[in-house]
Amino acid sequence: MITYSFDENLIEMKEKRDGAETEFRIRLLQAEPFVGRMRNIQRQFEDNEDYTDALFYVYPDQAYKIIVQDEHYADFLTELFKAKLIQSLAWVED
Repeated sequence: MITYSFDENLIEMKEKRDGAETEFRIRLLQAEPFVGRMRNIQRQFEDNEDYTDALFYVYPDQAYKIIVQDEHYADFLTELFKAKLIQSLAWVED
């Protein structure tokens, strides 16, 4: 299992499992520099050859809905971590 943490003063993040995918609801409470970082993550997933790995829906007020396939869950969280949108990322044994 993967665990992560984030600064609740900078980002709101909820995760919901749905079958073979996970839906993330993310809202950036501070536009800069995080909007550009999220845009880079979106571009990275959209520009690869797997078009259904992560689907991004962008809403007003720096809000996002991202649907991530199970096989790309760790990749997505790693990209959030590299972009400093989450503060920690760890494997935890069940």
